[in-house]
Amino acid sequence: MLVKYLGTAGIFVLAAAAQENRTVALNGGLQAQMLSLGRTTSGRPVITAAVKITNTGKDNVFLMFYGSISAVDEAGNKFDPPGDAVSGIGYCNTEPAERCIGKPNGSPFFPFQSYTVMDPGKSVTAHFRLVDLRGAQSAGKVSLSAQFAYRLVKETDMDKEADVPDAQKLRQIRTGNMSFEPLAVTEK
Repeated sequence: MLVKYLGTAGIFVLAAAAQENRTVALNGGLQAQMLSLGRTTSGRPVITAAVKITNTGKDNVFLMFYGSISAVDEAGNKFDPPGDAVSGIGYCNTEPAERCIGKPNGSPFFPFQSYTVMDPGKSVTAHFRLVDLRGAQSAGKVSLSAQFAYRLVKETDMDKEADVPDAQKLRQIRTGNMSFEPLAVTEK
């Protein structure tokens, strides 16, 4: 907040600069940074987002997005993923979503070989494409949220990773949610 005193009249001017938080901390030592957020308004409105995911922890991360991925604008419009909504990172769109991570019975599940592996200090960029199926007039800032599953593996255990049974890997899966507060959108 900026506070400024103007002359002998004793007038104070208060100004708060609205800062958009384009970086959020995630579970598992991960960090997400919104690189770009755009909207097309011709035809059905489409939201596109590029999000840089960085492993800030000390362990290797096996990461996959799954299930509920959506965006909402200030006009109240909800944007949902088509089948190919996510690229650049592991993504499972099986229904029900819990089957992607082997819940409730462990089978079938998204193969561990298809998770994105992130070494400590490394980043990947995930691209999201979401559509307003109602075709309503989109307006204002947009918030984005997505579910993800991850598994942490110590650097010293990576050479043994191929020998770990899938049942043991399933027990190590954790989940989290990436959520950005409303951000300004680039109109296309």
